[in-house]
Amino acid sequence: MQKDEKKSNSWLWTVLALLNVVGIAFPLGYYLQTDGGTQIFAAVILVCAGLFLLILDGVTALIANFNLNEL
Repeated sequence: MQKDEKKSNSWLWTVLALLNVVGIAFPLGYYLQTDGGTQIFAAVILVCAGLFLLILDGVTALIANFNLNEL
């Protein structure tokens, strides 16, 4: 792996990590501020956000490690 490619990959993973933190922080904050019946809705939002980020991370990892020359 060349130095420039390694540097661009570290930038990608840093942005992805920040996106994950923000993507969980907002629904988690909403969940912690609600009470009663609204908390169930907030929990569903939190679970959906986690599943969405799981899929996004998987697709990003596949794209980042995909090498067209190996096909």
